Amino acid sequence: MTKQSAYHFFLSQAGYSHNPATETAIEGRRRCARALADAERWAASKDLEFEWRDDPDTTEDDFEFPEDKEHVQEHGAVGCILWDPCPEHGSDCKHAKHLGSLWGITESLNNRERDNYRRVVQAELALEAME
Repeated sequence: MTKQSAYHFFLSQAGYSHNPATETAIEGRRRCARALADAERWAASKDLEFEWRDDPDTTEDDFEFPEDKEHVQEHGAVGCILWDPCPEHGSDCKHAKHLGSLWGITESLNNRERDNYRRVVQAELALEAME
């Protein structure tokens, strides 16, 4: 089995947007996949760190759909933080720079689905930090 390119991973796993006045849906999808692959590569080149934590502030009241409410009640939610770590002490240092975060994430109990979604979230945070 060959390793899937980052572009193809994001093409199949990530959402996308497009402006119908300037591009087709597939062009927008391809543009977004390229941007996420570039952001993932950029974060790795800068040795940025992603930290996943439990999110105790997210409750079932934050969600509209019953299945989301039940999931949070039973399994909780998580958040992801993007750090530019301190060169000497890592991300657990007052010199580390917080570049972005996303909270209130409910995850699949399927490890592959969870890991794929985490990769997309991390690339999205990196893309925002790049800009």
